Amino acid sequence: MKGNISPLGSIILPVYNGEEFLAQSLQSCIDQTHHNLEIIIVNDCSTDTSLAIATSFAANDERIKIINNVINLKLPASLNVGHHAAKGEFISWASDDNMYHHNAIEVLLQQLVETSSDITFSGYQMIEHNGKNRREVQPLTDIHIVLSNCIGASFLYKSVVLSGTMDIMKICIQ
Repeated sequence: MKGNISPLGSIILPVYNGEEFLAQSLQSCIDQTHHNLEIIIVNDCSTDTSLAIATSFAANDERIKIINNVINLKLPASLNVGHHAAKGEFISWASDDNMYHHNAIEVLLQQLVETSSDITFSGYQMIEHNGKNRREVQPLTDIHIVLSNCIGASFLYKSVVLSGTMDIMKICIQ
């Protein structure tokens, strides 16, 4: 990854009836300072206007790809669908009510490269329905990650991590 000036990144955005915040979430993906991104929307049989919102964004940005599940698969399986479609050297995923800071992907990618890590994460803000800040969530220390097995809602990882995980999943399923 170090040799690439602007590696391709994949943001997976599963959605099920997420019309309330989907446009804001998509706009935050589009507005990233790291532009070499694909945004993979996995529509999990939404019955609201989520698909129409996604389609209108995709019509204006070729980086957006929409996958429509034939049946409602729920979040974990929809994430797997998105991961299988991802072509990026690094991957993140967001919910339809998550919004990235404009430089989030760039900063996380810089951390990956500078530390030669496979995964990185940051703190994040939790906001109320009305947009007001509820609280700041600080990144956990290494020992807290081990104890809690949780890194929070803002993360980025190399796609090779996913490849290894998929191989393990195949072995466990067989």
